[in-house]
Amino acid sequence: LAATWLSQCVKSHAECSIQHDPAFTPTRLITIVGQHGSRIAKIEEATQTDGPRPYVTLSYCWGDNRPVRLLQSNYQQFTNEGFAVDKLPRTIQQAVDLAIILGIPRIWIDALCIFQDQEEDWKQESSRMGDIYGNCVVTIAAWGASSSEQGLFAVRDPLSVLSCKLFDITLRSSSRDCCVVARQQENMGLTCHPSRLQNGPLYNQGWVMQERLFAPRTLNFGSFISWECKRGACSEASPDLAKVQHSVKTLFDNFVSFKSESQTKQILHCWNHEIVLSYTNSQLTRKSGRLIAISGAIRKLSEQIGWRNIHGLWEPHLIQQLQWTGSGNMRTGAGPTWSWTSIDGPVSYFHGDWQVEGDDKMESGHTWKLDTRNYMTRHIKLRGPNF
Repeated sequence: LAATWLSQCVKSHAECSIQHDPAFTPTRLITIVGQHGSRIAKIEEATQTDGPRPYVTLSYCWGDNRPVRLLQSNYQQFTNEGFAVDKLPRTIQQAVDLAIILGIPRIWIDALCIFQDQEEDWKQESSRMGDIYGNCVVTIAAWGASSSEQGLFAVRDPLSVLSCKLFDITLRSSSRDCCVVARQQENMGLTCHPSRLQNGPLYNQGWVMQERLFAPRTLNFGSFISWECKRGACSEASPDLAKVQHSVKTLFDNFVSFKSESQTKQILHCWNHEIVLSYTNSQLTRKSGRLIAISGAIRKLSEQIGWRNIHGLWEPHLIQQLQWTGSGNMRTGAGPTWSWTSIDGPVSYFHGDWQVEGDDKMESGHTWKLDTRNYMTRHIKLRGPNF
């Protein structure tokens, strides 16, 4: 089913095949060689290739037991000799197997493609997440697993998918044979609905937001299998790609396609209530990385709509952007107090219409002064008539 979805999308969805940067290649990729049971994975540097090559990305939770990691001490071994795939955590093993089945023998995995003991490398690669995920063929997401040891596939009750035949009966009013079946009361369409992904361990992690937004296609594995692409979403309960539902990728893709300033309220509503709300309700391993984990999305949006972003707030509409409220009590140290990046906790914006008297960009009648020298001492001066 996964291979069918991918094949149909590649062939018929033109919008899903548009890469962020056709010339982009991740700094490092994992190349898989050998047969099942004896596969070897090697780290491949971008300088070792003669150009961009198709690759898969993995989106998953590490869990308490950290998986095999790329360190400065094992880099030469991983590059020259490689490492046995069957020694890796179950989720990574199964993702590698799936990549091979899909016909793509290269995969990007954060634990093995970013130096985990080198802060500068982590910062550099984190800032490129938009390109890494945006230029992959498909992302494999272990949405139902809270640990890299749990794997892609979950044990589930068969009755949630298929009915169980109990016995045959013959109706007097009909010449046809019938049977009595048992199944769970909950409808499979609801059990396997793509909207349930948000309740899984993976999509409760803040850094996954960009991975899900940027990837042109995502295969989600957990208690059910589902598909997301720029055209829409579907699941094994209703697998027809011709009848896809709205997906978060559709929302984001439409967002970055906005060209007119007259759509300002739509853009800000999407940012405030779809992106910031979901992102701040999730968890981050590094509290100081609250903005780093979404920096790729900010950069792409800024390029598309021409707005400057200041610590998570869009400068042309700073008055409206300051109208956030949060329930976090702990300061992250990641930004000034007037930005939602300064707190650790959910952030929400006022639902409703808003208006600033005068020019919408505050170029007439209202001005502000922003000190950008040191974010720990940054302040805003607002000036305008009283209302």
